[in-house]
Amino acid sequence: MTAMLARWIWGHNLEQKSCLFGGFAASIGFYLILSIAPFLAMVIGLAYQVFHIDLTLPTAKIMHDVLPPEARINAQGMVENVSKAVSGGLITATFIFAFLTTQSFMHALVRALRYIFSTEQILPKSSFASALTSLALVLFWGLVFILFSVFLLISPSIETFLGSLSMLSGTALLVWGVVRYLLTFVFIWMAIHLTYQLTDGNRHPFRLRLQSSLLAALAWLILSYGFTHILPLLWSASILHGALGGLVAMLIWAYATAWVLLLGACLVVRRFDG
Repeated sequence: MTAMLARWIWGHNLEQKSCLFGGFAASIGFYLILSIAPFLAMVIGLAYQVFHIDLTLPTAKIMHDVLPPEARINAQGMVENVSKAVSGGLITATFIFAFLTTQSFMHALVRALRYIFSTEQILPKSSFASALTSLALVLFWGLVFILFSVFLLISPSIETFLGSLSMLSGTALLVWGVVRYLLTFVFIWMAIHLTYQLTDGNRHPFRLRLQSSLLAALAWLILSYGFTHILPLLWSASILHGALGGLVAMLIWAYATAWVLLLGACLVVRRFDG
C-alpha cells in the first residue's frame, strides 16, 4: 500500500529518487540562509557609507519581526558596526563571502534539479557545462538577493511615508502592499524560472516549466508571508525562546523554501510523465 501511494505521488521516474530529496532540501536551505545574510550586510553598509542613508529603523523592524523580544538587539549599533566594517575595507571580504555562499547554494540547487529532470537514476556528474550554468545562476541570483535586500530594507521607510499622508494613507498603503508583493513575486519567479530553464536542458515542454515556476514562486511568497506573520505569535506565546529559537525558525523557513524549489521541478516531471 505504501509503495503504491509513493508511486502515485512521485510517478515512475521520481519514486526511487525521492529518498534523496530531504538531503537536497537541507543542503539548499542551509546555504540559502548563509547567502541572504551577507547581502543584507552589504546593502546596509553601502547605503550608510556611500549614499548616507540611515537604515536603522528598517533594520530594527526586521530584527523585531525575526528575533524574540528578549534578544534586545541594538539596531543602531548593528548599522554603525556594519558601516565601520565597510569603511574599514571589509566590504571586499563580505562580497567574497556572499559570492562563495551563493555559489554553494547554487551548486546544491543545480545538482538537485539536474537529478530530478534527468531520466537517469544516478546523480549527474559535474561537467564544464554544469559549472557554467551554476556561474550564470550565481550572478543572477546574486542580483536578485541584492534587489530583495534593498527592497526589504526600504519597505518600512516607504510605509512610514505613506502612513503620514493623512488623506491618502489607507489607499496608499493598500496600493503599496499590492505593489510590494507583486514585485517580490516577479523577482522570485524570474530566478526560479531561469533556474528551471537552464537545469532542465529542454527535456520537458516550456509551458510545464513556466507553470511550475509560477506555482513555486507563489508558494515561496505565501510561505514567507505566513512566516513573517506566524513568527511574532510564536514569540508572544513563548513557544520559541532566545536568539537560538530565531535561528531555528529561520532554518525551518529555509528548509521549507528549498522543498518548494524541489517540488516545483518534480511537478514538471510528474505532469510530463502523466
